[in-house]
Order: sequence, then C-alpha cells, then structure tokens
Amino acid sequence: LDFMWAVNLHRLGFKIVGLWPSNKYTKKSLWPEIWVGIVFILMIFVCNIPMICAVIEVWGNFIFVIDNLHTTLPQLMISIKYIIIRRKQTVLLSIVSMMAEDWMTFKLEGERDVMIKRAQTARLLMMIGYILVVMSVLTLIILPCYGIQVMYVANITDVRKLLPLKTYHFYNTDESPQFELTFFIHTLTALLGGTIYVVTDQNINHANVAQACYMAIAALILLTHTFLYCGAGELIIGQLLKTSAGYISFLLAKGS
Repeated sequence: LDFMWAVNLHRLGFKIVGLWPSNKYTKKSLWPEIWVGIVFILMIFVCNIPMICAVIEVWGNFIFVIDNLHTTLPQLMISIKYIIIRRKQTVLLSIVSMMAEDWMTFKLEGERDVMIKRAQTARLLMMIGYILVVMSVLTLIILPCYGIQVMYVANITDVRKLLPLKTYHFYNTDESPQFELTFFIHTLTALLGGTIYVVTDQNINHANVAQACYMAIAALILLTHTFLYCGAGELIIGQLLKTSAGYISFLLAKGS
C-alpha cells in the first residue's frame, strides 16, 4: 500500500501516455498498443513535422527561425525521450519491481519514515509539475481564443485564426471545421507533451534541450554567415548592428 501511494502520481502520468510497463500479471489488451501508436502519431506527424516545416518556411529570417525553435526543439526532445523510454520498457519494469521490493522489505521505523518523507517530496514535485502543465495548456488554449498571440506577432507562418502551436499546414486552417479539429488536436498534443515532460527525467531533458539549442544556434550561425550578440537578454544579429551603426554614422556625418 505504501508503494502504491508513493508512485500513484507517477503511475498516472505514465499510464496517460502509455509508458507504464506491464508485467506477466497484467491483463493482455490491444488498447495500450493502439494508444501508444496514437500518441506517437500526434507527437511526430501532428507536432514535430509541421513545426519543422514552419521553421523551414521562415528560414530566410533569422529572428523568426530562433522564435520557432523555442518550441520546436523542446518538442523534438520530448518525442525522442518518449521513443527511448517506450523501447526500454523491460528496464523500466525492472526498476519498478526493485522499488516495489524495497518498499515491501521489512525496515526499521526510522528508515520507513525517511522513505515516506522522500516520497512526499516526490509527490509534491509531481503535483507542481501537473499544475504547471495544466496552466501552460490553458494559456495556449484561452489566449488564442481571444485573439491574443502567445508567440511572435510578426511571424509569417501565423494564420488569421490563431492556433495553440506554431505549425505549418498544407490545408486552410481558417475554415470550419478544419480550424476546430486542428485546435483540438493541438491542445491534446500539448497536453500529452507536457505530461511526457513531467513524468520523465527532467534533469536529462534540460541538459539535452540546452545542448540541442547550442548546436542549433551554432549551425544557424554557420549557415547564415552572421554573428550573434547578446544584449538585454536577447540575441541580436551582427549584420543588423552593422547596418544600424552605418546608418547612425551617416546621419552624424550629414548633420556635421
């Protein structure tokens, strides 16, 4: 009972995205495999590929590319982690079994109190994570309904009717029922992606996302043959600084 209490929040998240491992005592059913396929299709073909297409669509504008990568790179990392953990179900099952055996093993009262205290901390962190996911998804849903754009206002990939995620579609999303269906799919995908982010190892995820961002920015610098400067917490293109400096110099020379 203590073990189920300790892991029930984690178990809930893993079951929502189809990552909770099944043992030999679990009733065989085809629905978990179907649900995993649905989640995979939503993450890859509804989220990742349209987001990458949106980045390609604005490739000539460095600022828009960086703005799109703010959401594209984390979504890619979430999808990669989902695939890895899904393939490592045997390892995950062994970890869960070890945890269950550890909780069922007889321990002194002090050891049991320490385990319960650590479990309470983990449960609190999971609750906070779930609350943040719900708040983020609600923000993505509610603000576009009132015409408030969460992303970059000048992004040319945006349409007249705002959607929660920045994606490129081969069909017109301004018409009904395409808009309503796309809006619902974006909402479901964002909720599943946030759940995957919370229930998996966040420390590894932060490292991967940071490394991927640095690699992507380095590649963009090489491909666009420009430099970046950091000012007031924002990345500024070196060519823009040179153009502005040249214009200011021209005005000063004209004024003198």
